[in-house]
Amino acid sequence: MRKLRLGVVLRQARKRAGMSQEKLAELLSRSRSCISKFENDQKMLDVPTYVRWMEATNAKEAMIATLCGVDPLAVT
Repeated sequence: MRKLRLGVVLRQARKRAGMSQEKLAELLSRSRSCISKFENDQKMLDVPTYVRWMEATNAKEAMIATLCGVDPLAVT
């Protein structure tokens, strides 16, 4: 079983939404550098920010999948 890397899921959600790190940072009241650290698994994401991230990128299905322990990138 492949280990779920949340940063990859976060990056894909942002990219699928057509959003830059700068724009997402603005929406989440974070710095671009903070967004980068989340996406590279260098900083732990808190739950309220995770929920706002998934809402902002319209990736609620990915949020539910990861909370259930399913890798949303592996689902076909």
